Amino acid sequence: MAIRGSRAARSIAAITLAAVSGCSGLRGDGSANAVPAGSAAAARSATASSAATKPGTLFVAVFAGSLPGSVIFSTPPYKQQDVTEPLIGPSKVGVTKSGSLIVASVTLSSPAPLSIIEPPYTGAPVTITKYFWAGGMVMDPSENVYRAEGIAPRSDFNYLTKYLAPDYKRSIRFGGERGRYIGAMAALPGGALAVASVRNGAHDTTEPGTVEIYPSPLQRPTVIHSLQYVSSMTLVPEGLIVLECPKCYGLKKANTFLALLAPPYTSVTKVLAKLPGVTASSVVAGLNGDIFVKEDTMIDHFAPPYAKGVPLPNTVGAMESMIVTPNGDLFYGSTEGDGPHGQFAVDKLAAPYTGRSETAFTSFGPIGGMAVSP
Repeated sequence: MAIRGSRAARSIAAITLAAVSGCSGLRGDGSANAVPAGSAAAARSATASSAATKPGTLFVAVFAGSLPGSVIFSTPPYKQQDVTEPLIGPSKVGVTKSGSLIVASVTLSSPAPLSIIEPPYTGAPVTITKYFWAGGMVMDPSENVYRAEGIAPRSDFNYLTKYLAPDYKRSIRFGGERGRYIGAMAALPGGALAVASVRNGAHDTTEPGTVEIYPSPLQRPTVIHSLQYVSSMTLVPEGLIVLECPKCYGLKKANTFLALLAPPYTSVTKVLAKLPGVTASSVVAGLNGDIFVKEDTMIDHFAPPYAKGVPLPNTVGAMESMIVTPNGDLFYGSTEGDGPHGQFAVDKLAAPYTGRSETAFTSFGPIGGMAVSP
């Protein structure tokens, strides 16, 4: 972890390992390995090649302790799933318009690969580069990939790297700093990047951080000091919604809240909703500007103007990873799945989110990052 031995690191270590950075705001440098894929080839159907690139294909990183990792993928209507060849510790996933799958991995003590897997996802992953994990990955509208990276395991110094599409062989390194943990990133329209971080504190504590808006890698960022403990961010038509969660970093008294940063993203436009006493570790945008917030053990649904959330009681056991597919269905990692593989699952809650969740598939281990093909 970028903040070595801090109180916040210890307090959320169990959540981090369970989510394996499915939440962009939680520290995710723990060992991350996915469902074993040894029988993947035999399990693939004859239609996997054509089905894998359908719009709305869901990709999920799943891992199980020290076993080899892989990414599960499923096409609408999500009645069956397939799995890639083995990967080292898959954590974050992104998918291009052409269907190329980009996978960022996490390892505990050695450089981890950033990999690309081409459709139909039956071939071996190709390593783009190797890096030390430092807190996240995001793909911008031009399909460039941003990574938060360190110079060594649990390094106190980290930086940002932009890998340039289409082959990701060229990169730009920028934003190097000491004593910070990059908790969340978001790609903004026009090529800008939002980066949220907290700081190392004295005597094993975590100090307030900032949100920085980089117009480009070679330009100085705009610094927003009023957002100090951001756990997650997501884009809606009005701008960038930021989830401020001091409790996620070990502060017990400060309250959680949702804030809007409207273009040009230079300051907080409005505090949308206060969430007193809540640990809210993840936010994701849905359709028509609505959002979903993982609060404590379940998910709340907020519609514009986001003043009050509607609890979704059927999502008890939700993990940090969640995504909304083009038809409006909410998929999320869960600790309440049923089936032969154990308690972890990817559950689906169909719009308008008033019914019961159903388990799309179960897994040996916790659910990591998710992506949906355009």
